[in-house]
Amino acid sequence: MIIECKIALLVFLMLICLIYSPVSLLLLIIVLSIFLKGSEKYIGVLIGLFLGLISMTIEFNNYYPDVVRYYSQYNNDINDALYKMKFYRYIVFSIINYFNFNANVYSFISICTIVIIQFKTALNYLEVCNKNIDSIKNKLLLIVVCISSLPLTMYLSFENVLAFSVVSYGISVHIKKKYLVSYTIFIMACFIHVAAILPVAFIYIAQFATKGKWKKYVSIISYVLCLMFLLYVMNHKVITGITDIDQIFDKVFRYNSNAWAHLTRTEKLYNLPYVFLMFTLFSLAIRSVKDKNVVIVKYFFSFYIIFILFFITNRMVIVRYGLLMPIFFSPLLMLYLCSVKDSLINKTVIFTFFIVCFLSIPNVYIMKKIGNELTFNKKSPFFNTLLDIYNYNTSIPNLSELEKNKMSTLKERS
Repeated sequence: MIIECKIALLVFLMLICLIYSPVSLLLLIIVLSIFLKGSEKYIGVLIGLFLGLISMTIEFNNYYPDVVRYYSQYNNDINDALYKMKFYRYIVFSIINYFNFNANVYSFISICTIVIIQFKTALNYLEVCNKNIDSIKNKLLLIVVCISSLPLTMYLSFENVLAFSVVSYGISVHIKKKYLVSYTIFIMACFIHVAAILPVAFIYIAQFATKGKWKKYVSIISYVLCLMFLLYVMNHKVITGITDIDQIFDKVFRYNSNAWAHLTRTEKLYNLPYVFLMFTLFSLAIRSVKDKNVVIVKYFFSFYIIFILFFITNRMVIVRYGLLMPIFFSPLLMLYLCSVKDSLINKTVIFTFFIVCFLSIPNVYIMKKIGNELTFNKKSPFFNTLLDIYNYNTSIPNLSELEKNKMSTLKERS
């Protein structure tokens, strides 16, 4: 009877927390779940819900990142997303509009999905290589590696991050030999963001390279041709007469010819060492992991790195691919950390990875804006009730103001 009363009291207190501070409740459950057996299977879901709810409380003050443009499109013309080939955005917009939800639900769904997928990807790698992470230490490692691999900029622009997370998950499904499912996932990723087309192409070429010696040579030739074609499209306005393809080619050309195409001196001083340091860390992980199931990932890593180095001075390549490298290869780092015994090198690797990711220029850039351009409803996510979060609607400027701000930003970089 006493035990039943305690359980009833606990449930009652949790309901109170759920109503008055759901963010606090989730944080408490996350902490407690670390100590529960088997919690690694669902801890990613809890963290995804936690970070997703935080995204719903963010207010943008005279600051207009991509997410504000998402919200503006939702409030003004959902069909515009379909016209611009933003298929994932259009589908989610249609669903949340049907239920009459606010635009910030799009952030919640996307960020929650990103986090859940990142954890599931790491678990798939560990499962394939027969690694058990039921210990508290390994669960903490899993949390640190997965969260560190995701940039804070996903709160400002998450479609590219989501697409790459889906590709990474597809790779983890592929190495589990569920080929048809993985191919479907790769196609879905390309519909989320066109930037996913390149890593998907690399993984197909990498798969061909594992089939035999002569096929390895064919795959290398295919890869070189792929880079040459990309270089041509980046520097020439290609028109095929097929509207959807021409839109993609036009976007690639514009990204390489506008003011955002080149790294500033500050960006070079940080971004380039960041890419090389990540390359070093992931190379260490890949060389140490001997499991034959991840051979395809090793080829993919090689192709991905060469691509980054080939376009090392292009800002859009560094921002969209170089800085998001941890999304693809952090599961390998987790696999490495679970494969070696506790040592100074082991601790140095995880500490370096965490610090470099946490103090990356994009993350520092976001942290500097908190309290000024970025604030939270009721000053903190933890002070929001469930009703506050549901009813909160981020203030969105009109389309002309957004376009004016876009042109002003381009002019400043020029």
